[in-house]
Amino acid sequence: MPGRLFMAKGSAKVIALVAAFAMIYLDVRPYLKVLSTADLNDFHSRAIDNNRVTISLNYIDIGFVRRGLGGTIAHILSTDWIMSGLLFNLVSLLWLVAPLALLIARLGSKLSSAAVLYLAVIVVLSPQTFLGWSPDLARTDMLVSGFIAWAVLATMSHWRGVGLVMLLVGFLAHETAVIFGAPLLLVLNAEAYASGELDRGSATRLAAVFLGGLGMIVLSQALLSPPGPTIAAYMLRATPLGDYESGQSRDVAIYFMVSGIRGVKAAICYNLDYNRQSYLSALFCVMTLAVYVVILGLQKHIRAVFIAVFVPVIFMLLIATDTGRWVKLGVINSWLLVVFYQLYGPNEKELSFKAMLTGGLLFAGIFAMGPASIFYANTATQVLTEKLGVPFDPDPAWIALDKCDPAWRTLLWH
Repeated sequence: MPGRLFMAKGSAKVIALVAAFAMIYLDVRPYLKVLSTADLNDFHSRAIDNNRVTISLNYIDIGFVRRGLGGTIAHILSTDWIMSGLLFNLVSLLWLVAPLALLIARLGSKLSSAAVLYLAVIVVLSPQTFLGWSPDLARTDMLVSGFIAWAVLATMSHWRGVGLVMLLVGFLAHETAVIFGAPLLLVLNAEAYASGELDRGSATRLAAVFLGGLGMIVLSQALLSPPGPTIAAYMLRATPLGDYESGQSRDVAIYFMVSGIRGVKAAICYNLDYNRQSYLSALFCVMTLAVYVVILGLQKHIRAVFIAVFVPVIFMLLIATDTGRWVKLGVINSWLLVVFYQLYGPNEKELSFKAMLTGGLLFAGIFAMGPASIFYANTATQVLTEKLGVPFDPDPAWIALDKCDPAWRTLLWH
């Protein structure tokens, strides 16, 4: 047994290193050639244009604004509009890959090389992770997932306060850091409490510090951030204006940054009243995550999976339209959860050959269905949805907003 464990540790480090390079390669493929060119003026991508508008806000120019961390990172990296977005994407990628690789290497202390390799393949080749993120340049989701992964790693290393601080810092980039990260850390800390590793006093203090820190951030942003019209005006000035359609897309991105609860109501209105695909795409999202429960062998931890995976995903499905984004974050949470249980779960057994064979066959089916996009869990469900006679709303986002919030442009132009 000691010899087998030693071999597992060594091979796990190799697997982790190979996995890290594979994750980086899979994500940078779409823009690898762009980064090697001196002139980026010919590079046009609605994905990066729209996402880049969202991260245009930064602490340097506009103050302690909501979701300002991503824009601050991009602003520091480059003054060029496109290059800063691409470099932001690369930094976010490396920020996420590092903790994932460390967790894969750590698996070697408990699991066989075959089990380590199996879990590494799932997170690397999943159509709902890097293959899904790669076309969606300059989105904050990888940065947020990185904060969650680092928070899990810190919590598993008994630095529970550091884990919660990671979520608070991630909250500065996007609220999903807390929406997805807090339930996951709740499960991890609840398991520690149940095992006697975490006492009630410490748990109470951790919760109080986290909630207090979250409240201070929200209050500080309310006091130190400029008003909505000033934010909108800055984003309009900062964004290079392309053709009509990209300009309209820019306006939508700005609206959702400054509209607050009004924007949430508009998104819910669109989901419930105009997007005929919303219910079906949400169902496919939940079904995809349910398949991952079996792929990752999490069936015996269904309550933890419900709290850490399904609750945040369902919440986001109710208030936002980006179904594919939520399934990606849900898959990452699922993978982080299985790593925790494999390393620290009480009486947790290593994934058996039968479990990995069954999971592998299911994963092959998931892989064959294609990558997740912004609005779909995978390519196959998009095609199936359309064949079932439920096409996507033919109106672009700005027309949909005209239906759900007819005066939405008043938030942009004064």
